[in-house]
Amino acid sequence: MNTPDGRGVTRLDYDRDGHLDLLVASSAAGYHLYENRSGDGRAVQMHVLDRNSALAHGATVRIGSNGSQWRVLHAGTDFHAQDQRLIHVGVGSRGV
Repeated sequence: MNTPDGRGVTRLDYDRDGHLDLLVASSAAGYHLYENRSGDGRAVQMHVLDRNSALAHGATVRIGSNGSQWRVLHAGTDFHAQDQRLIHVGVGSRGV
């Protein structure tokens, strides 16, 4: 990965194929999109809202029965970065 002076990174499913891709911001070279091209992607993506239909930051979502996966909706992630405003859970070959 050749990214000079990275200033921020975010995960998102840019092409809606079920795989999380990376978008890296650089001070000198703009943005770089790194597409995840691994195998078949199956994922569940959802917006989590509170009673007032606002994003429920801090909400925890659990998907599955055996070996459940947990995700928490975060408002931001790192310096100059913010993840997408939805929960993404890869489910692999188990389906949805």
